[in-house]
Amino acid sequence: MFTLSSPLSISALVIGISAAAALFFMRPARWSWRTFLAAILPSLLMLTLFCSLAIHIHGSLGGWPESIGECGFPRNLVVHAHVTMGYFMFLVLSGLFVWPAAFLVCLAIRRWRSALFHLGVHALAFFACLGAMQLAPPLFLNWWWD
Repeated sequence: MFTLSSPLSISALVIGISAAAALFFMRPARWSWRTFLAAILPSLLMLTLFCSLAIHIHGSLGGWPESIGECGFPRNLVVHAHVTMGYFMFLVLSGLFVWPAAFLVCLAIRRWRSALFHLGVHALAFFACLGAMQLAPPLFLNWWWD
C-alpha cells in the first residue's frame, strides 16, 4: 500500500521537494537543449517502453491479461515485459539511492551546483512519466503493479 507514512512515499516527497527547489533556485544562466534532453531522456524511454508493452500485450493476447503473471504469454512478450520491468526498477532504485547522493554532492561542491537544475529536471520528468503511466487501462495496471 502506498501511504504517506511509508518510506517510499516519504522518499518520493523529499526528492520531489528537492527537485522543485533545484529548479526554482538553481536555474543556470545558460543551459542547452542537449543537457535538458539528457535529463528527460531516461524517463521518456521508460514511458515509451511501458506504452509499447501495453500495445504489445493487447495485440498479442487480444485483450488485457486476466491473471497476474506471464503464464501463457508468447516468448517475445515475456522478454519485452522483463526488459521493461528491469528498466523501470533500475530507474526507481537509482532515483531512490543515486539521485539523492548526486544532489548532495552537487550541492556541496560549488562548481557543480549548475548541475542541480538538470537533476531537478530529471526527477520531475520521472514523476511526470510515472503519472502518465497511471493513465493506462486499469486491467493492464493491475497486471503491471502485481
